[in-house]
Amino acid sequence: MRTAVGIYLCKLRLGISNRLLACIFQIADKQTVSRIINSARQAIVKSFVLGNLGFGHVTREDVIGRHTTTIARELMCGGDSTDTAIIIIDGTYLYIQKSRNNEFRRKIFNLYKKRSLLKPMMIVTTTGVFQLKRARSYAEERWSTTNLTGDVAYSVHRCKIIPNLIRIPTQSAHSNRVTYHSTIHFTNQAILGWWCDCFTGARFLGCCSHIASAIWFLSYQQWQTQQRHMSSGEYKNLATDSIQVSDFYVSSDDDDSQRYTLT
Repeated sequence: MRTAVGIYLCKLRLGISNRLLACIFQIADKQTVSRIINSARQAIVKSFVLGNLGFGHVTREDVIGRHTTTIARELMCGGDSTDTAIIIIDGTYLYIQKSRNNEFRRKIFNLYKKRSLLKPMMIVTTTGVFQLKRARSYAEERWSTTNLTGDVAYSVHRCKIIPNLIRIPTQSAHSNRVTYHSTIHFTNQAILGWWCDCFTGARFLGCCSHIASAIWFLSYQQWQTQQRHMSSGEYKNLATDSIQVSDFYVSSDDDDSQRYTLT
């Protein structure tokens, strides 16, 4: 079961083909991988999802008392109401390939976009859970490792004029050539201000993922000593990056006149 969950998480996180998953986990064929993924999905839905995701795992009182920020209450209720549950609902397009199943293909084809797609609906609270998830992802992509408890060369630029003003360069998640600079002003008790030169960094309400990643790592992650157990991101190290493998070879080294057979 542990291997099945690992295959399922790799499929979700990395999006690689079933054939490659079969090679990584030494499975007989891609059909077996498909059956393993389906079994793991059914087991997770039955034993994990009901108690950890959706409206069933949390009460309305918990959402109001523990998962509603003061800013959200001020914006949506004027700060007066203390018994109103506030959630964020967002839907976006997820483009997928055409299916061989004609019935399913008709269901996923969007007449407006002229493409096959799904539209998942994300429902979260106002406590910034999504930003915290992105914080770890940005940190792991920056150093190409999921082991953030080891020796990590975290680059921090400190201002010589203004005390407790730092700047952290962070690589963009969409382009390797783009680097954003997150600026944070803080004291020993609180964070006074922040700014980032990304598209959503210059705002007063909340912060971008680059700011959240820097605050998360400097204030929390760097002080942790226990490594995350069996992170699914480590499985990518079992495959060699194709850009490091050269297809060039010297033709003179081959014996062109020699015929090769299977016998």
